[in-house]
Amino acid sequence: MAGAEIQANAIWTALHGLPLRDVAAVINLLLVAMLSFAVPLLRIRLRVLPAALMGPLLALGLLAGAQIAFDHGAIVWLSAPLLAVALGTVTMIIASHLSETATRRRVAQDNDVLEAKVRERTQQLRRTQLEILQRLSRAAEWRDEDTGLHITRMGKLSELLAEALGLPAHETETLGHAAVAHDMGKIAIPDRILLKPGPLTPDERIEMQRHAAIGASMLGDSESDVMQLAETIARTHHERWDGSGYPDGLRGPEIPLAGRICGLCDVFDALVSERTYKQPWPLDRALDEIAAQRGRHFDPELVDAFLEIAAPAYRRLYGAGVTKPRVDRAA
Repeated sequence: MAGAEIQANAIWTALHGLPLRDVAAVINLLLVAMLSFAVPLLRIRLRVLPAALMGPLLALGLLAGAQIAFDHGAIVWLSAPLLAVALGTVTMIIASHLSETATRRRVAQDNDVLEAKVRERTQQLRRTQLEILQRLSRAAEWRDEDTGLHITRMGKLSELLAEALGLPAHETETLGHAAVAHDMGKIAIPDRILLKPGPLTPDERIEMQRHAAIGASMLGDSESDVMQLAETIARTHHERWDGSGYPDGLRGPEIPLAGRICGLCDVFDALVSERTYKQPWPLDRALDEIAAQRGRHFDPELVDAFLEIAAPAYRRLYGAGVTKPRVDRAA
């Protein structure tokens, strides 16, 4: 406006009793308080981003309301309410961030505790499975007193041979636990056959051979990795590399590695242990027999690995000295 127009407006305002008035201080203070808490209260119902966007909308609403009030002769505070909106919005964002951080930290701690409990429970269940497997295997073993610590030695021999082959540690450990159940099916074989001191008749031998399939059926349909491996071992540890074994006549690599390993260890322990029908063989003679069956009864690679660990394994498990066996590598 030109200077004269400004002066005219000023004179008009003075003649009309100065119509612009400040609103009551209590109203301004209430307005500041309301705008301070508006965004934090909205956060209760809204997510962080929508609640934060309400801050600028409230500021725009304040400006529009102040203009309307001014047009009607009332002057309201602007700086303090706008600052209240800004501080309320910033405070809400910071508080939400700190709250979510604390929640994440608490959830992470709860998850760690839960995972620790799950691991502990899983280990407890595995120990229970292994104990049950051991006890069932011993139940079958006790029917044949001549076997003595056979299942314990079988588990350790199988684990040592698996280590010599370079299998991972968790696989060798599982194999050692599963190997103890290799003769589980003998629990179903009649005593007149199982404990017979002399050679078996052809019919008795057929009956005895049923223990492989029986043991596998006893251990079957389990979700446990140990039980599944024990089932495989029980069924296949009497298969032969040349296909002349039982119960399925598997040949060569068709025989699962666990069955091949346990089959070799089972024969070795039987040779060097006392039975009702035989005296224990000297180690040299037993290893000569193992070497002679390379490529026939046993996987050649397994025979080579076993002969390398035979001496320390025999001293450890049987407590006797050894000499190096004669090996026919051409077999």
